[in-house]
Amino acid sequence: MPTSRLLTADEYSQVREDGLSELVRGRTHRVDFPTPRHSISRSTTDLALSSWCRAASFGYVLARCGVVTERDPDTVRRPDCLVVSRDRLPNGLDDGWFEKPPPNLVVEVLDDGEQLADVLEKVGEYLQLGIDEVWIVDPSERWVERHRPDEPSRRLGVDERLADLSVLPGFAADVAAFFAGI
Repeated sequence: MPTSRLLTADEYSQVREDGLSELVRGRTHRVDFPTPRHSISRSTTDLALSSWCRAASFGYVLARCGVVTERDPDTVRRPDCLVVSRDRLPNGLDDGWFEKPPPNLVVEVLDDGEQLADVLEKVGEYLQLGIDEVWIVDPSERWVERHRPDEPSRRLGVDERLADLSVLPGFAADVAAFFAGI
């Protein structure tokens, strides 16, 4: 529901919707309800990351939390999940948007009909903010694409393994695990 004037991130935080929107350059934009395939892939990704974070005492895995990626006009994205280390949050979690310090990792799960170009725009915003790594997970084609600043992206197929990640030291998972049950 676009507004006539541009909203700031603070004003957007007061907008009580169903959580299915983002603020893009000062205007709210609806995000479609996720499909079952998207939801399963997001849940299995969350589970793999959450299990590792807990075992490694690394930090937090959060779903659909706001990340301020641009200011003036403001953009608040809601990635499918994000990982933020405890050392980036010495005082623990608060109720605000993530901006400084940014999360360590952001994951966007493609949904049926979602344009890869639109997600790549978000990836650019995340990397510009200082997020260490961004994953695009595609449950339809069954791949995970890794994006890091100043490096070419790398697409991993269902028969490959995510491992040796500087952003998550010691994390490893088969790409197929993100599509279990689909």
